[in-house]
Amino acid sequence: DIYMKATVINTLGDVINWRPNGIYYKKNEIFVDVIEKIKYIQDMSSSNKYNVKAFELSGMILCKSYLSGMPLIKMGIINDAGFNIDRKLQLGQGFQFHQCVQEIDETYYQTNNENKVLKFVPPDGEFELCNYKFDLISNNKKIAHPPVIEIVSFTKQTKEASIEKLKSPTIRINLQIKTYFKKNLVPEYLNVKIPITSFTENIDLLDLSVAPRFKTDFGKLLFNLSDDFIVWECANIKGNYGNRIFECFIQFQLADEQINELKRKKQLESMDAPPLRKGLKLEKIYNELHDKNMRLDEANVSCLNKNKIQIEFEIPYYISSGLKIDFIKIEEHNLVKYQFFSWIRYKTINEKDEYYISIIASDV
Repeated sequence: DIYMKATVINTLGDVINWRPNGIYYKKNEIFVDVIEKIKYIQDMSSSNKYNVKAFELSGMILCKSYLSGMPLIKMGIINDAGFNIDRKLQLGQGFQFHQCVQEIDETYYQTNNENKVLKFVPPDGEFELCNYKFDLISNNKKIAHPPVIEIVSFTKQTKEASIEKLKSPTIRINLQIKTYFKKNLVPEYLNVKIPITSFTENIDLLDLSVAPRFKTDFGKLLFNLSDDFIVWECANIKGNYGNRIFECFIQFQLADEQINELKRKKQLESMDAPPLRKGLKLEKIYNELHDKNMRLDEANVSCLNKNKIQIEFEIPYYISSGLKIDFIKIEEHNLVKYQFFSWIRYKTINEKDEYYISIIASDV
């Protein structure tokens, strides 16, 4: 319990109802986390390519205060993106503050009226200083700035079977992404989830006796057999403001009874022994997993829809809106000098299940 760290000497005669008198810590510290979540929904169907359905930013400033006495905190907030730190509504819900915020000084930064200084006596322990939410699509349906991770292109190509060469048909997709955060930053994780149904709605058409082929210029590709999707892991990808395209290729062989029958006849006529099969038998593992009722039920899919390519990420030291904590100062009238330590962290993450592109999955 965060309140167990404090020694409450006397709580009588409180002037501020959210903080008791007489709190004492041997080491005075305040921790500040600025966290932003991005909601991004894009339609990349053939008729509505690059049509952005939703692009929202929601953030919060979380504090953990372990400070003695009744400290008055002054916190400077810089708005590089031009969002006003006040209670007025903009596009979205604007900023909403904790009741402890007593004053918003708009005159401290004389060179920029959009920067503010908050003055407040913090509650003891953990609390939410403020939260905010903005719609990044303007009234004329234009996007103010690009998303953190953008899917540039998603294409699908089918190669017909060759009876002469006894080659089965294949289906191949190419996915391209761009990053729009600072070049010196690296995500804690960045995963692109590609559902198997993006190849074909009927998964039985895929011939899993032949291992799928993966190729990427960054990260690695993994096949999640139990949940029917391929994940592209790009944990160490770097930001480059959209100057570079990262891409991956995924190819599956399609089942073709005619080709398989011709191969069996050729093998029977041959004097050679059947070729030794190496590696995992994916079709056997897949059938065993789904025989145990581990197949994704379309009615109960929470994190992956058959027509959605989802992106999950966490980028530390980065805030999409440009909001920054400029300084933290503390005044305590009863003490000549108030020594304390302040710690500030930033991170941007995707809104759960709401950062994806919609595609059209069609049978081949």
